[in-house]
Amino acid sequence: MSRPLLHSRYTPLADSLPHLRLGRAPTPVRELTGLTSVVPVWCKDESGYGSGGWGGNKIRKLEWILPDVRRQGARTLLTVGGLGTNWGLAAARCGPHR
Repeated sequence: MSRPLLHSRYTPLADSLPHLRLGRAPTPVRELTGLTSVVPVWCKDESGYGSGGWGGNKIRKLEWILPDVRRQGARTLLTVGGLGTNWGLAAARCGPHR
């Protein structure tokens, strides 16, 4: 799998800031059709980034947090959010990822 763009552009970060790929990149961008707009409108579709149709920035954030948590030897990830929070779902689904 390809390395993150950040690691490609600044190689020393690869050791000090580990990364765990959880989604499929790049995120598709598509033009929205059928709109009455003077200019084209494009949409970034984050739904396909994580598995199961949910993803996006929450998964991207976990790609950087989880490797550091594991490197520190933690076995528990504690997070908070409102009832039904998408962040909680993403952390619960990705946290046990091996």
